[in-house]
Amino acid sequence: ALATGHRGSFCTLHAHHPHHALKRLESLVLRSSPQWTIPTVRQLIVDGLDAIIVCQKNNGLRTLSQAALIRGAEDFGYLLDDIKLL
Repeated sequence: ALATGHRGSFCTLHAHHPHHALKRLESLVLRSSPQWTIPTVRQLIVDGLDAIIVCQKNNGLRTLSQAALIRGAEDFGYLLDDIKLL
C-alpha cells in the first residue's frame, strides 16, 4: 500500500525509539540504492512519513509507548516532536 500513493498507509519497522526507526529505514533504503546520498534519503523519508508510533508488548497486549511527528531532517539526523500519550 505504501507504493501505491494511498493516503493513510501504515508500515512496520522494528525499533525501540522513533529515531531508531528512522535510522533503520534510512539504512534499508541505502542498502537497495547505495548511490543515493544520505541527505536525499532523509528528504524522501521526511516527504513520505508524517509520524512514528512505537508499540511495546506487555503481558500479551500491545500498547503505545511513544509517538513523534516528523518535522524535517538536518545533517545530524531527524527533527521530531514528541506527542504526549495519555
